[in-house]
Amino acid sequence: MTRTSRCTSLLIVVALLWAAAAPAWEEEETNTTDLAVPLHAKLGTVSYPVSGASELGQQYFDQGLRLVYAFWMAEARRSFDEAARLDDNAMSHWGRALAYGPYLNQGSPPEDQLETAWKAISRARELSGTATEKEKAMIEALAARYAEDPAAEREPLDKAYHEKARALAEKYPDDIELQVLAAASYMNTTRWNYWDDDGKPLNDGTLWLVEQIERALEMDPDHPGAIHYYIHGVEASDNLARAVPHARNLPRTMPGAAHLVHMGAHILIQTGNYDEAADFNLDAAAVDELYIGMPDQEGRYPVGSYQHNVHFAWSAAQFEGRSAVALQQAYKLRDKVRVQVGPNRIEESSRPQLFLSIPLFAQARFGRWNDIMSEPQPRAEYLFETAIWHYVRGLAHSATGDVETAREHQTQVAAIAADEDLPGMGRVSAKDMLRLAATALEADIVSRHDAPEKAVPLLEEAIQIQDNLAYTEPPPWYMPMRQTLGAVLLEAGQPDHAEVAFREDLKHWPENGWSLFGLLESLRAQGKTDEANRVQRRFLRAWSRADIVLTAARF
Repeated sequence: MTRTSRCTSLLIVVALLWAAAAPAWEEEETNTTDLAVPLHAKLGTVSYPVSGASELGQQYFDQGLRLVYAFWMAEARRSFDEAARLDDNAMSHWGRALAYGPYLNQGSPPEDQLETAWKAISRARELSGTATEKEKAMIEALAARYAEDPAAEREPLDKAYHEKARALAEKYPDDIELQVLAAASYMNTTRWNYWDDDGKPLNDGTLWLVEQIERALEMDPDHPGAIHYYIHGVEASDNLARAVPHARNLPRTMPGAAHLVHMGAHILIQTGNYDEAADFNLDAAAVDELYIGMPDQEGRYPVGSYQHNVHFAWSAAQFEGRSAVALQQAYKLRDKVRVQVGPNRIEESSRPQLFLSIPLFAQARFGRWNDIMSEPQPRAEYLFETAIWHYVRGLAHSATGDVETAREHQTQVAAIAADEDLPGMGRVSAKDMLRLAATALEADIVSRHDAPEKAVPLLEEAIQIQDNLAYTEPPPWYMPMRQTLGAVLLEAGQPDHAEVAFREDLKHWPENGWSLFGLLESLRAQGKTDEANRVQRRFLRAWSRADIVLTAARF
């Protein structure tokens, strides 16, 4: 496996991102000083000429379409709004309707957005007399997505739009934007639900989706929208290798859109390319920070995509054994949430509390028990964060020999897991996350203070809970429990069983350096010298940027 070596210094990252791109991606730097709505640099070359557009109006239309592909929706709306203000043509209002409507990360927009989308598509219809036949068909297709009543049920509207968008793509097979928009329309009818738990297609719609986007990529392998949707389309499948080249290519297609700089990591972290996954997200956060500092900032970046990038960088760096980077990103994420998210919102959702807990997870992953002991207890209203605080305190006490206190913390975790007032976390079950924490802590106590082999059933239970957590990137739990199982089996004097556990983990997390080290130790314990030497070479590659020395596959 080829591994990249890229500098992660933010100063260098920023310089690289905003330096002149390779010739295929050169674009004019736009002076936006006198523009109420900025024309952003480094957003690639996607362009879709429309009827009745002035030169400046066309620039805003193109920017709006690019930003829809990048999920930078607030700026996409501003761009299409400005295009409509300048030209008031049919397609500028089509763009407004597209941007104010649903997309993959927001299947049910607020009613005021849907009202705006309905008015926009109605205006596009009024102005369609001067539009081309294709443009008229695009307007009518998108009109199927909206109803005058913004509270109308979304599912039949989204399906109606997809049927028309798919027919339009079939009628104009050489129009790549219509191919990409048709794929996106399908994804919104069954959001995040394309593959079963084994990574197999759920239905024929998934097969159509993959074929549709692959056809678009044959037309233009550098199309940022096609690559973005392809990554989301196959990231939960059993064939990730097909997306790796596209994942690596995506950042250069639109280096000024942080979300697209980040997106390839969804594939790379699952294919063992943890170095690239970490660096892509460090780069993306640097782009975000440039944007967030602008006086005209709009949208959910400060509390959404930006935090996601920092979270992702932490997760990937942990797999590499880069404790300094992981801890830096963990503390950064916690600080940003404390500043950018209000206490009431934190109390009402376990998701921001998960972000507040990331430094605790990082300290536990790297065995920083003294740091954990110095962490103050969270606010009592923050139930999820409080439970994780008890969890890592329990690990710290267990690792340092205070089994009685460790058990007290384990009891607290289990109690909060059963608390009916525990707030949700979105797609991932907060209750299951804490069940996992309680089970993993109990296993740790048993393995260290009773007998390692007695912890095996508990760890197998923890693995089952972890496997049943909803798919997200980065993974919702901070470390693979199969890795812990392998470490405990080695401690129990069962290197053959440990080998099986580590190999199974490496199927889920290829080239995970922690499990490669455990596999190496289990092979050596069995006298499998030749195979151990081969694994050692893999471990040294995986651990090439690590700043810690392992003596076991867990601390």
